[in-house]
Amino acid sequence: MMRGRQSPTNSVGVSELISTLLMLLITLAIGTFIIGYISDVSDRLYTLIKSDVERRSVELIKSLDIVFAIGSATNNEVKLALANGITELKILTVYINEVPVENSSITLEPLEIRVVILKAPIQLLKNSVFKVKVVHEGGEGVIYGYVYE
Repeated sequence: MMRGRQSPTNSVGVSELISTLLMLLITLAIGTFIIGYISDVSDRLYTLIKSDVERRSVELIKSLDIVFAIGSATNNEVKLALANGITELKILTVYINEVPVENSSITLEPLEIRVVILKAPIQLLKNSVFKVKVVHEGGEGVIYGYVYE
């Protein structure tokens, strides 16, 4: 027996054609798995981004800007200046210092700017600050106001 070499009669092997086909098959299987995985991940990411974009577009369409809030201690009233977006918007309720205001359901027309006078559900004290939260169809807005007189 020769050192470092096998004799040709004892060698058992796979032909070059079979080994090439096996390598090609293994490479195609790995490539198919990688492409399938990337496709699945990108599809999930696309769905996530699409739902987020749709949610944000609804929020933008149903938008409300609370321009200012001023309170009057003598009348115990709060004046709110509200500016609406491009679609009709229904204000569901208004809270002053987390206390709901009665009869605060208002509908704003598209691109309407309105000053709303609300009776405060709490006693407003002169030179104090209060919090107003407006809950509407598209979400909610918060602003702080100042009480005068």
